[in-house]
Order: sequence, then structure tokens, then C-alpha cells
Amino acid sequence: MPGSLVGAGIAAGRWFGRTRNRGWARVSVASAIIVAGAAVAAGIAYRLIQRGIVATGPAGLLELVSFLVGFAWTTAFAVRLIRRPGPAAVSGRAAAEPS
Repeated sequence: MPGSLVGAGIAAGRWFGRTRNRGWARVSVASAIIVAGAAVAAGIAYRLIQRGIVATGPAGLLELVSFLVGFAWTTAFAVRLIRRPGPAAVSGRAAAEPS
């Protein structure tokens, strides 16, 4: 699951970069980096706990951070797409109006 969130963030970051929307490009890539970093750190913390190197660790918290950041970005991206005007709104014509 984190892999798909990372891939979506990077793909959206490239798309926003091409459409000259630098703010969303940065947020998308930053969220992808945070999701990947937190997922890798959670995996490392889990391995340390399993091997008995540390008694407890933040594996669960890091996994939660990874998913929360990824799903928060997904929600914000979806809201942005929903609020984006369609072709009828841009041209000033009603959608039911024949062309």
C-alpha cells in the first residue's frame, strides 16, 4: 500500500510540475517522500524489535504516520479535482446546452 501512495504522489508531482502548479507539485513529492521514509523506518524499527535489539520501538507510530500522510494527500488531491471547473464552466456555456 505505501508503494502505491508513493507512486501516486510522484506521478501527481510530475503532472503538477508540467501544468506549472509548483505548490501542488512540491506537496505531492514531499508527501511521497514522507510516506516512503516513514514506511522504511517502520520496517527497520519492526526488525529491531523482532531481533531483540530493542525492547520497544516506534514501528506502529511510523506506520501510522506513513498512512496518515498518504491518505491526507489523497483526500486533498481528490477535493482539488472535484472543485476544479469543468470544460462547460471554463467556456461559459451550460453543460446541457448543445454546441
